[in-house]
Amino acid sequence: MADEVVLKAGESGEIVCTRLALAKTSPLYVCAYYRPPRDNTESLDNLQAAMDELAELMNTNTKSSLVVAGDFNARDIDWDVLLPTADCNKKTLCNRLISILGEAELHHLQRENTRQDALLDLYGTNKPSLVKAIDTIPGISDHDGIIFVECGHVSKGSDKQETTKENSSVV
Repeated sequence: MADEVVLKAGESGEIVCTRLALAKTSPLYVCAYYRPPRDNTESLDNLQAAMDELAELMNTNTKSSLVVAGDFNARDIDWDVLLPTADCNKKTLCNRLISILGEAELHHLQRENTRQDALLDLYGTNKPSLVKAIDTIPGISDHDGIIFVECGHVSKGSDKQETTKENSSVV
């Protein structure tokens, strides 16, 4: 079952979210985000508000999974050390994005450039152990796409036998 999660923060159209759930499984929230390259704070305010709203929803089921992916236009962040690069001219903005994702306990898994020499598109999740593989592929726009394989455990029947379910997606 999939249904849209209507977020007050999503009214600007920069973030959309859906909730996926199968019977007897914890929900997976999947959000797509866009930060315009010239934006200073408005889209980050919306992202912060959306993460707060999602945290409230996920508090009802602590086993919920969250994926946030999209075009963050965050070329000036060194994701290996979680700091703005030395030549960053928007350190406050970059530090705020790092803080928002950290507070949401999202692990950034995408490490390859997605537009020329820049890593603009991110894939973050609160359950990194469920991601089996992640890579980039040529995109249909000026950005490369991110492809990932996410695995989850699904309990079936009354005997609680665990089987693995794999999903592959492109963002």
